[in-house]
Amino acid sequence: MHTLKQSNTLKNISLFLILISTMAACKRDPDGINPKITSLTESVYSSVTIQPDSLYEVHSTVSGILDQTFVTEGELVLAGSPLVQITNTMPELNAQNAKIVFQQDF
Repeated sequence: MHTLKQSNTLKNISLFLILISTMAACKRDPDGINPKITSLTESVYSSVTIQPDSLYEVHSTVSGILDQTFVTEGELVLAGSPLVQITNTMPELNAQNAKIVFQQDF
């Protein structure tokens, strides 16, 4: 029984020391954090890439050389309005070649 009494005494002393150290740690610090209401200005610098929400690709039904552009990038256009002019000399060249071949045969 003597050891049980010593054990309880050690527990009580330990609890008392923990209580005292906890109370000592909770004292008020006059130089602590003091919040203030002030204006806050912050700048953030970043590089970005702006991409369109939807992208439309335009394809020509004929091949040829781009001769003239009627609109600039980013400009709004109406449906059916011309965007570019394409020069296609291939049909004319084919017609001339056919004439030459026809004339050589006779």
